[in-house]
Amino acid sequence: MGSGVPRVLAALPDSHAMLMEHVHGETAAAVMEQATRPEQLDAALEACGRWLARFHASTDAGMRDYRPRAVCAHLQRQRDAVLAGRRQVPLAREFAALSERVIALAPRHDGQPASAAGRHGDMNLRNIIMAGDPPGKAGIWGLDFAPAQVAPVGHDVARLLLNFAVTCTDPAQIPEGEVVPPRALAAFFRGYVFAAPGDAGIAFLLRNQIIADWARIPVAAARSDLLQQARLAALRAIARRAFPDLR
Repeated sequence: MGSGVPRVLAALPDSHAMLMEHVHGETAAAVMEQATRPEQLDAALEACGRWLARFHASTDAGMRDYRPRAVCAHLQRQRDAVLAGRRQVPLAREFAALSERVIALAPRHDGQPASAAGRHGDMNLRNIIMAGDPPGKAGIWGLDFAPAQVAPVGHDVARLLLNFAVTCTDPAQIPEGEVVPPRALAAFFRGYVFAAPGDAGIAFLLRNQIIADWARIPVAAARSDLLQQARLAALRAIARRAFPDLR
């Protein structure tokens, strides 16, 4: 079974061009869009977890005390810029309130154990290719890596899980105080055995990822682009499940 990363055949760094081995399959996003039963979503999400666990295991940097100070400092600067009008985001006051809630969570996770490994940098459902039935049976590959960097694994896990929650779930299925439906979380962690859901980096960064994704939506697109409007609506609904007092 093929797995890992498509082999690089040639690269021209100055031209930002690369020739890679062709791998047969579909993106995880496409597989999940075509799913007609919950079991199919479970299988695809579990396969994504397996691939990410193998990637993190191959770049394992050990356990560390999680320190959210840098993330919180960024959130505070971003919040202040939004409220002062120096940065534009959709629904600015709601965005700022969400930022405050996430910052307030930091002391709960500060100093708690977190796994670290190589960071993919853009771990979304479009950057995993799956082949076979069930998904991944005949091969699974990762694409589009950012420059090499060691970081808490929560960065990659949060990016992938929130991408799934936004595109493939009904927010009504998410319990209050959570970000992802329990069934989806269980499916992912059946495959992702490198760290547990209680890992401090995963728990904190999953909530921070709501803000990160929200901040990427241009204000103009939130008014005129149906896809971005749907994305923003999903993020708002998930934020209100994670932090019920935002309603």
